[in-house]
Amino acid sequence: MARHENYKILFGTNIARTAALTSVASVANGEIACVKSDMTILQPGETIANSDYIYIVQGTTGAPRFSAKIQGANVEKWTGTTHVAAVQQVAFIGRDTVAAAGTINVVNDTEYVLTIILNYDKVIGSERQLVRRFYYTSGSVATDAAIAADLVAQIAADDVCSGLVAAAVTLGGGDSGISLTGVAQTYAIIDGYEQVYFKVSLDGGFNSGGTTTLDVSQPSPTFGSGTEEHVSDLERAALGYDGVNNLMKFPVPSYPVYTVAGTTYDIYAVTHSDRHSTANLNKDGYSPEMTLVAMDDGGAGQQLAFEGEINPWMTSTPGNFANVIL
Repeated sequence: MARHENYKILFGTNIARTAALTSVASVANGEIACVKSDMTILQPGETIANSDYIYIVQGTTGAPRFSAKIQGANVEKWTGTTHVAAVQQVAFIGRDTVAAAGTINVVNDTEYVLTIILNYDKVIGSERQLVRRFYYTSGSVATDAAIAADLVAQIAADDVCSGLVAAAVTLGGGDSGISLTGVAQTYAIIDGYEQVYFKVSLDGGFNSGGTTTLDVSQPSPTFGSGTEEHVSDLERAALGYDGVNNLMKFPVPSYPVYTVAGTTYDIYAVTHSDRHSTANLNKDGYSPEMTLVAMDDGGAGQQLAFEGEINPWMTSTPGNFANVIL
């Protein structure tokens, strides 16, 4: 779904704030500061009475990068999100080692069918489901250990599932089972961030004359926030608003990017509108904007300084926004 607002993302690094920061020219590479309408630095405690609009500025090795004009009267939301690591989905069939319970229904001379539906891939999913099925026929003396071991071996040997779902035999209380864990994918900027999530269906002997324990969310997948992959995707998506419109040319033209590999970020977000004149002399226009600040969560005083500047100003606006402390 296309975004309605224009947005820009700025980056702060894990460095200490420059002492006695007073002007845009003194904002060091990797620093984030708020700038008043007269281009001086917004000081802690200053409010909308001191400047009815501000810019957020990022220092770079070249020219500083500015946010869109943030007009205090037209700020709609001021919020933030701390870094949260991604969590891979884990499903259990039979013995659940988290709940310390669960069994596989054991039936002799019966076919077992395990279906894994990989619904994370939106490219494939827009055309059809990506489904893998695995079959096992029990012997005249069936055991849950044999059922689990054979199906785990099949999944590990599958050319699709082996790179997406890690299967293992689970044991406990004399029972056997299967764990299925989403495999973290290697990030590729051209494809964007991908996290595996899936559904599981059990047929045949799993349900014949009894039931098999199935828990597909132990835990559920969590996509996280502020990871290198998420922030890189946000930055790439925002390039068009900076005038970088052709990412398919070969070779791809070089353009500045500020996401640092291996870094985790806290994200500040300002949703606001740019009030401006229109061709209708009796009506102003409001263009929706979003300004994001990705701050290296290593701290070093950079976040504390930024929050000390922007929070009092945001509280003084008509929205009376609560302080954002990350």
